[in-house]
Amino acid sequence: MKHLYLILTFIFFYSNLLNAGEIKSLLMTEVDVSQQQVSPGSRTLQDKLPDFGITTIGFEKPECYQGVCTTTAVMIYNDGSLKREVEKDNDKKIVSSGSVNRSSVFLLQEYIVNSGYFDLDIFYGVPATDLQPPRIFMVTRDGKNKFLMNYAYAAPNKIWVLEVLIEYIVSTAEWED
Repeated sequence: MKHLYLILTFIFFYSNLLNAGEIKSLLMTEVDVSQQQVSPGSRTLQDKLPDFGITTIGFEKPECYQGVCTTTAVMIYNDGSLKREVEKDNDKKIVSSGSVNRSSVFLLQEYIVNSGYFDLDIFYGVPATDLQPPRIFMVTRDGKNKFLMNYAYAAPNKIWVLEVLIEYIVSTAEWED
């Protein structure tokens, strides 16, 4: 699990690290990078990616502000294709298709499996009714859907991390429409 976090950190922030100054300077002054050995658990680009059996990752995020509600639903497919639907006040629906790097989808699938997503409960919430509607997650694995609803961020933190990862991947998509 530790190497997964290192890989995600490198992928999501590598451009800043390679071009930034302060942290890179500290790293270079405190660690002789040329003497570091590759961790035995590290993957190479030539390694065959494991099949986690995950074909679809879905995320629905409703938000309401001053009586106006917008719901964004995203489906991320195993091949890197995406579908996004945005609905405003149960009225206007905007549908977009796009794609992302397949390796990002693989890392997201690996995080889902390693985080124990399939062992989590279906609903997490608090006894309140005045908060944002719940975020809904869906993962299709081996033909079966596993749903999770997170109301008021009551789910374990790993679900918040999953939401952030999904939103990051969607932000990197190339949209066709």
